[in-house]
Amino acid sequence: MTPPSDPSRPADAPSIGPTRLRHEATLVLLVARFTLRVRGPRVALARWRWPYVPIGRARPPADTIVAAARSAAARWPRTTCLAEAVAARWLGQRHGHELDVVLGATREGETLSAHAWVELDGRPLRRAAPGTHVRLGALSRKMAP
Repeated sequence: MTPPSDPSRPADAPSIGPTRLRHEATLVLLVARFTLRVRGPRVALARWRWPYVPIGRARPPADTIVAAARSAAARWPRTTCLAEAVAARWLGQRHGHELDVVLGATREGETLSAHAWVELDGRPLRRAAPGTHVRLGALSRKMAP
């Protein structure tokens, strides 16, 4: 669920620039990777909440935020889908979107393959292969402030 639009901002205000969004996504991704490695997913998903701060510009769409996180993840080797999803969630919160991190799994022979992605109001914003992973549940719904 997204917060109501800010009345102090004009409706035709320009959106945040793509370069700045890419830089923010890269920084947030590195923090997410570090937090997941050092503190684990529970801390990364439960403790951190980036407050929405109106910046005098129109909010970028959630799809654009997820694409920026994906682009940042592509630049850093060995970035997991969970780190990318956590980074997209944090960046989404920063820009006023409530994104859920969702885990799914699929069976490949005798092994189980897991995948993480983000959803906005139950709609997947990025999945590696739609329909192949069974949704196990949202990990970050209704977080405490």
